[in-house]
Amino acid sequence: MCGIVAIFRRDGAPVSEGEILTMRESLVHRGPDDAGIFLDGGVGLGHRRLKIIDLATGHQPMANERGTVHLVYNGEIYNYRELRTMLQSEGVRLRTQSDTETILGLYDLFQEDCVRHLRGMFAFILWDGDRRRLVVARDRLGIKPLYLFRRGATVAAASEIKALLTLSGARACAEETIAEYLAFRSLTGSRTMFRDVERVAPGELLVFQENSEERRKYWTLPGPEPAEATPRPVQDWTDEFDSLLAAVTRDHMVSDVPLGTFNSGGVDSSLITAYVAAKAGPRLNTYSIGFDDPAFDERPYARMVAERFRTHHHSPVMKGHEYAEWLPTALWHHDEPLNHPHSVHLAYLSRIAREKVTVVLTGEGSDELFAGYPRYRLPRILDRMAVLGPFLAPVLRAASGLLRERGRLRVRSVLNGRDGGFRVDRLAAFVSPGAVRRVLVPEATRGLPEDRPEGGARPPLLLGSALRFDQENYLQSLLNRLDKMTMSASLEGRVPFLDHVVVEFAARVPAGLKIRGLQNKFLVKQVARRYLPANIVGRQKAGFAVPIAHWLRPGGPLHPMVEMVLEPRGLSRGYLRAEAVRRIVDEHRSGRRDHGELLWGLVNIELWQRTVVESTRQPQPLPGPAPSLALGTAADRP
Repeated sequence: MCGIVAIFRRDGAPVSEGEILTMRESLVHRGPDDAGIFLDGGVGLGHRRLKIIDLATGHQPMANERGTVHLVYNGEIYNYRELRTMLQSEGVRLRTQSDTETILGLYDLFQEDCVRHLRGMFAFILWDGDRRRLVVARDRLGIKPLYLFRRGATVAAASEIKALLTLSGARACAEETIAEYLAFRSLTGSRTMFRDVERVAPGELLVFQENSEERRKYWTLPGPEPAEATPRPVQDWTDEFDSLLAAVTRDHMVSDVPLGTFNSGGVDSSLITAYVAAKAGPRLNTYSIGFDDPAFDERPYARMVAERFRTHHHSPVMKGHEYAEWLPTALWHHDEPLNHPHSVHLAYLSRIAREKVTVVLTGEGSDELFAGYPRYRLPRILDRMAVLGPFLAPVLRAASGLLRERGRLRVRSVLNGRDGGFRVDRLAAFVSPGAVRRVLVPEATRGLPEDRPEGGARPPLLLGSALRFDQENYLQSLLNRLDKMTMSASLEGRVPFLDHVVVEFAARVPAGLKIRGLQNKFLVKQVARRYLPANIVGRQKAGFAVPIAHWLRPGGPLHPMVEMVLEPRGLSRGYLRAEAVRRIVDEHRSGRRDHGELLWGLVNIELWQRTVVESTRQPQPLPGPAPSLALGTAADRP
C-alpha cells in the first residue's frame, strides 16, 4: 500500500522537485518504507511505499524496460501472478516480482485497456513520455482513493486531499456541500468538500494531454439480473457463494508480510476470519475494539469467533476521553469531516494492529451487496405487495408516527410527496432535510438534493434501487473510512466481499435470497452457518454503534466540542443560523430532544474547519494506545 502524487502542467511549465517532495512527504504515513520521485519537465511523479509484495525490488516510480513509461501505483493486484505468466508468453521481459510491473507490461500491450485485465484494488498515475500524456485510473469499486485538483494549466493528483492542499489555491471550502454532508454524511458523485478538488470515480480512467482530456468509465456496477425461468435451489446458491468467497479470500491473502483480520463479532468479518484461519492456521492475529458500556460492547461475540478458530485475539477498550483525544487526528487523516463516528475507533485499532501485522482483511461491503441493513426490509416488503400507490402511502405515513425519529425519517423517505409514489435515495439519511434547513441559512441549503419523483409512482424494484444507491454512495464513505483510518497507521485494509467477481455474483442473487421474511442477508448467513456459532449468525445487527448523543451532553467527553460550535468563531462562519444552533444545543443538553446526529455533524464541520481548512499543521502525534489486550488462543489459556 502506498501514497502517490503527480503534477502535470499542460503548458509545459516545469514541475519542481520541491513541489513533488512537499506533496509526497505529506503522505509519509501511507508509505514509511521507501520513497521515490520522477521529473520530466512539466511532469512530476512522487511515491511513498509500504512494502507488501516483493520487498527487495518494486521501487517506484517504476519505468518500463525502454524507460518511456513511468508509473506510481497504490494497491494490490490479486491476479498478478497469472498476468505475469501471460505477459511473459507475449514476450514481455519482467525484471521484478512485483505486481507494479504487471501494470507497466499490460500498458505496453493494451494501452489504457490495461485496467480491464486487473483484478484488485488500485489507483495509479502513469506518464507516457512518448505520447506526452498522463493516465489516471481507479479500481472498479473505488476501494483505493484518488483525487484531482485543477487550476489553470495545472492538473494534480494524489492519494489524499492533504497532498493537494500543499498547492496554492487548493485550500478552499465548498460551502454548498455542507447541507448534504449534514443530512447524509457523504456527498454523491465526485465532489469533495474542497472547491476545485474532486474524486476520481470508481471504475474511471482519465487521460490528460496538452490540449485534451478524455474521461471514461471502464466498469459500472451491474444491475439486478432478471429472475431465472427455473429457480435454483437455495443449496446451489449457497454452494456457489461459499466456493467463490473462499477462493477470493485466499487470493486476497497474498502478502510477503504478516496479516490478520478485523473481527468485530458480526457475521461478515467473522466469516472472512473463518476463511483466513482455514489457510493461515492457529495463531492468526484478529482484532476488535469495545466500550466499557455493555450496551455498545461487541467483544463477547468477537471472543466466540476467536475461540472457535483459535486465533490470537486483541481486544482493547476505547474510553470516551480517549475518543475525544483521538478525534482531531482521525479527522486530519480523513481530510474531510468524518462520515462515521466509529472512524476514530478504527484509527485507534489500526495503530494497535500495526504492532504485529501490516495487512488486515475485513468484512466491508457485504451489507450493501446482500441487503444487510434493517432499512432494506421496507423496500423488500413494498416490492412484494400487490396494493400500492395511494392506498398504501397514507397508511405508511400514519404508522411512521409511532416510530422513533430515525425510523420515522426512513419510512417517510420512501414516500414521494402525496402522489402515492415511492423513493429510496433518502433511506440512508442520518438527519432529515428539514432539520438541516433549520440550522443553515437559505444560501447554504441549495446544495441539498430536493425531493424528486422516480419515474412516476415507483421504480420497478425498490430493493434493487436502494442497494444500487448505497453501493454508489454510502459504500464509498465506508471505503474511504477504511482506507484513511488504516493507512493512518501504515496498515493495509483488504475487502474480499468487494472483489468485482463477488459484486457481479451478488447482482445475480434473487432478492428473496437477500431478504427472506424479515431476515436480512439471508444467503450470507446460509454460508456462515457452515462455519460460525449460531449465536453469531443469529444475532441482531449492531452496526458498531457509538454513544454519541450521550457523549455530547454536559459531562460527556465531547461536550467541550459542542462549546466550540457555539463560540463566535464557529457561529460566524456565514452558513449557520446562530439562534437555531443555540436552540438545538439547549434542547440536547437538557434532554428534551435528541439532536445527537445533527450535532455530531456540526462538531465535525467546525473541527474540520480549524484542523484542516484553516491549518497547515498536522495535530500533534498522539502517544501509542495502551498495549493491546491479547486474549491468546484457547490453547494458551488454562
